[in-house]
Amino acid sequence: ISATNQDLYYTNNIFGFFNNFTTQTPIGRAVSTTLPTLVWNYNDIYDFANNTHPSGVGNINSDPMFSDASNYNFQLDTGSPCIDTGDPAISDPDSSRSDMGCYGGPGGNL
Repeated sequence: ISATNQDLYYTNNIFGFFNNFTTQTPIGRAVSTTLPTLVWNYNDIYDFANNTHPSGVGNINSDPMFSDASNYNFQLDTGSPCIDTGDPAISDPDSSRSDMGCYGGPGGNL
């Protein structure tokens, strides 16, 4: 997330309205799309509640396929739609296109 010229940019993130893993009841809040200064590009906006998703370039709405989210391991599993689908101007350490999420980009995993 970065801010420039009164705009707030969300890039290469994974957002969701996740359920409690044990009871499958909603926790957290849905993504806000009402502020005119938010720019959403190259994010996975995965949402069990089927809320309205922000428009933007390169956004997807897919299960990110975390390795083991129930044990708080949010690395991307093999076959995740978030691998190599982040902002093409940002590279992972292996020089491939960045992954979405906290393990992508220049400081991320291969």
